[in-house]
Amino acid sequence: GLFVTVSSMLGRMPQISTIRSAYSAAKHFLNGIHGSFAAEHADDFPGIVFSLASPGIIGTDFGLTAGSADSRDAPGAQDVNECAAAIIEGSIVKRQREVYTAAAHKVWMAKHLATCVPADV
Repeated sequence: GLFVTVSSMLGRMPQISTIRSAYSAAKHFLNGIHGSFAAEHADDFPGIVFSLASPGIIGTDFGLTAGSADSRDAPGAQDVNECAAAIIEGSIVKRQREVYTAAAHKVWMAKHLATCVPADV
């Protein structure tokens, strides 16, 4: 089986946006409940893969509906179909537990995680 949660890079790295605190908080909650749900069901359902997809900026009108700039005009905005294909490839085809919809997102996450843990730990 497969359980896919589509979240956002802002759920992992909220500091990359200074105008989306409520959105970031909601996505962070989604990440947390996804992880908890996966842990709670791992022993009873070992064949189920829990996959968390974290897209970055997607070229939609989300920014306009959220009261800011049009996301389609944002630098590096990913095409909707490209994003969907990356989620399908990563979650369904490869059955990855962590899916980043662009190579740069995985690099950003690695850099972010490196700053979270002091080198002397």
